[in-house]
Amino acid sequence: MKIQTRNNLFHHGLGNILATGKLKNNKHTPEVRRDEFAPNLYKIKDKKQRDDLILKYIHRLTKHATPKDARFSDCKSLLRKLRKESKHHKTSSKVQKAIARADIAFSSAVSKKAASSSKASVYGRYPEGTCSVLSLTDYAKHKTGLIEKLFQRCKADSTKNDPVLVGKTVEGKENRINKEASSFAYLDNRVADLNASHVKIKNKVNFILAAQPKEKEELRDHLYNAIIGKECSLWFTVNESKNKRFWAKDQLKGLKLPDGWAIKHVEEETVGERPLESEEDNKGKKPVLIKTTLIATRGKTERKITHYHFDNWLDSQPAPCEELLLKCAIIANKYIEETGKPVGINCRAGIGRTGVLANTIYGIRHIQEELKSGKQLKDITINLAELNYDLRKQRQGIVGNEAQFAQVWRVVGAYANMLQQKGH
Repeated sequence: MKIQTRNNLFHHGLGNILATGKLKNNKHTPEVRRDEFAPNLYKIKDKKQRDDLILKYIHRLTKHATPKDARFSDCKSLLRKLRKESKHHKTSSKVQKAIARADIAFSSAVSKKAASSSKASVYGRYPEGTCSVLSLTDYAKHKTGLIEKLFQRCKADSTKNDPVLVGKTVEGKENRINKEASSFAYLDNRVADLNASHVKIKNKVNFILAAQPKEKEELRDHLYNAIIGKECSLWFTVNESKNKRFWAKDQLKGLKLPDGWAIKHVEEETVGERPLESEEDNKGKKPVLIKTTLIATRGKTERKITHYHFDNWLDSQPAPCEELLLKCAIIANKYIEETGKPVGINCRAGIGRTGVLANTIYGIRHIQEELKSGKQLKDITINLAELNYDLRKQRQGIVGNEAQFAQVWRVVGAYANMLQQKGH
């Protein structure tokens, strides 16, 4: 970073320390890469002085936590580097809390921008995919070739043909935090350092789409940044029971979150299960829907979090029970309608099974918004390929394959047929 730019951002005194890692106020300091700023701060041995400087540094970064600011991306990147560096040192709780608050400030700024600028597709990219909502079931039965082609085009457009998305993908890979694992989150709506995206489409959906948190430290970040920080009170996990249950008692016990938050497991119950037609189906694993109630607390403040686990949904496969999938989507639709707050969804990678549920919810939300506008059910059209592309514009790889995509058509179609039977 140019010396003048650095000093404009952080003032001369702090700018020199960022460049040298020394408290001595040199008049002439070198021009250093911005990646050296955070490591240089941690060269200061006096803990109190170091913490004071880091807090001042965070304060200066947070001043630019608005997407319209010319230094927004730079400062967000610098905060990311500071967070990463802080994990290698004995950082005080005061500094950890300040970093967490700054994370929320930058994430909130991105969310507000997405909310104001996000619009649903206008059905111009895949016109042949537009049909009546009451025809979705017939399309799923008799136009499988068309559905497969639409999926392949969505996938190709988002990974090769759309220069904006290709650019965002490359940028994400270059700035990847965890070099051992892929991240399907774009930088502009990534939740903290997680493989998680805050996906908002105005008046339709509000999602946190995420991968499964793996290590204890990642679990802490997930609970605080993706759930508490986003005021997310409804979360779905769609995977197999062999995966770690991050909401289980043994995972949450003794886990301390930033800002004095803690989450405890209150109760758990099975709210849906379906027997298999044969032992060979779904590798012999019965689909089950489990509801867990969690309570997040900080002092006298309490938040109820409802978690649903769609268990035994195999990786890279459609849902083993479409009735349970529709049940989850209806629960999510009601929650978004009533609260406007984000619904969280995760599987292993946060794209395939997560994408099926997200795309299904989006289809149902589309129907509901059309009904609210005064349209009759028989007059409502939908284009699930366009809706899928809407989601892909905010997270890579949403819906993993043709079979999963075809299931979205069947389940949204089943929802439309259910409304028709109820007299809509």
